[in-house]
Amino acid sequence: MLTDVVSALHADEVASAFIKAVSKERDEARVFDLNGRPTSVPEWLEILRGIAPAAQLSMAGAELPFPADLSDAEVQSYLGDYGPVPLQDGIRTTYDAFKRLLARGALAPNAMA
Repeated sequence: MLTDVVSALHADEVASAFIKAVSKERDEARVFDLNGRPTSVPEWLEILRGIAPAAQLSMAGAELPFPADLSDAEVQSYLGDYGPVPLQDGIRTTYDAFKRLLARGALAPNAMA
């Protein structure tokens, strides 16, 4: 079922979960999905507009066909807290990283469409 809700998971959360997973001796190989938290693309755009009011932002196209409401409870229970990144912080960090790449010429402004 298509939904306008998507899962937000920051790379720092994934890295932290990975480090927790490999930092202990284990006698089994369990498999988990990291899902993050349900949010929406309009919410992301609202946060970006607060960070960069002059940015020209829009969204179009079909809703993303991914489940966004899966629980991370099982992996959190197994690994412990791996440091959730609040959505606004994750978007700010990502925005700042792109600004740095643009400033040093490592990314062309029109490379993203």
